[in-house]
Amino acid sequence: MDAKKPDSAMTINLRALRVALIIAAVYLAIFHYQHTFTVWRWENNPHQRSAIVDSLLSRYDIVGMSRDEILSLLGSCDYSDESHLCYSLGSARGWLSIDLEQLELHLKDGIVTDYSIIRY
Repeated sequence: MDAKKPDSAMTINLRALRVALIIAAVYLAIFHYQHTFTVWRWENNPHQRSAIVDSLLSRYDIVGMSRDEILSLLGSCDYSDESHLCYSLGSARGWLSIDLEQLELHLKDGIVTDYSIIRY
């Protein structure tokens, strides 16, 4: 009878481990989904762009793209002149941030030469 108790305790521990692994997998899947760039997310959630900007920059080679390619990908910007396109990213990344961030694309002859994320 004593021999069965460790087996049942081990079974309970394995079940708890499985549940914990399932919860962790679901959390990671949700986190990945929420932080993956899509045009729809960019256009429809402008206040949450800071969560997906890293995904955007890793998926697309922004440097070298033309102004028209950027506007086709990201839509209209918040500010532009001959040498800049600026997109508001919403709240800055980090815990309890009160700052805002902006993606600033630097253009020369209508081609992106560099970019920066500015906190203000």
